[in-house]
Amino acid sequence: PSDSEVLVRALVRRGIPVCSFDQAHPEACHFAIDATAAVGALIEHLVALGHRRLSYVVNEPLEVTGVRERRDAFVELTRTRGLDSANVVESGTRAWQSSH
Repeated sequence: PSDSEVLVRALVRRGIPVCSFDQAHPEACHFAIDATAAVGALIEHLVALGHRRLSYVVNEPLEVTGVRERRDAFVELTRTRGLDSANVVESGTRAWQSSH
């Protein structure tokens, strides 16, 4: 099991309610966002402000479904809007690990 699965199980065993964002756990409630709609709203806002060269920095593991969905939405939506100079930067730092 992953570290997050072990943590969720330990919290549930102690009677602590757990709710997970992005990754579903069988013992926790789960919620997620519509990645395409959220990224689309962000792109539209930036374009309305006059920005045309956009970058998306990924500092989370692509194994997480929501991370991939947001990245894929950015790639697809910038392409369909003709923002050919948009790029994705995968930092590889896994900065999320030090955020706990």
